[in-house]
Amino acid sequence: MKIINVIIIGLAIFTSCTTEEEPKPEMSNEEMLAGSSSKNWSLTYQETYQDGQKVGEGDALACDTDNVFTFNVNGNYTMSEGATKCDDSNPSELDGQWTFSDDYTKLFVNAGNIQTMYAVITLSADKMVVDETTYWYVIRHTFVKK
Repeated sequence: MKIINVIIIGLAIFTSCTTEEEPKPEMSNEEMLAGSSSKNWSLTYQETYQDGQKVGEGDALACDTDNVFTFNVNGNYTMSEGATKCDDSNPSELDGQWTFSDDYTKLFVNAGNIQTMYAVITLSADKMVVDETTYWYVIRHTFVKK
């Protein structure tokens, strides 16, 4: 009988010492994009499609990949030119606003007088893949958290 009591007490102590990790709450799309206050992103890769066929791959220009895209939780957005500018007349920084569509499938970025709509393909805390549709092409941009 003593052995059974010892086993029961041992099991009680063992189970009371184990802790279950609480699951992390799922991040909202806003948190994945802008973090808790702001988050910086950089363009790492581009693919270009025409009529559904890939016509370009890895064609991101150095003057684009050194830029920093900052998304703030208050909906503000800043694109900071890196050391290499694609056009010397471009401002060093371009400010605007961002918002998601109601179903989070589209990201709208307003900068200056231009509104760009991106179809959200992938969004996580450290990677974002979006499609930008132009008149002739669909450009798939891959960004990583900087």
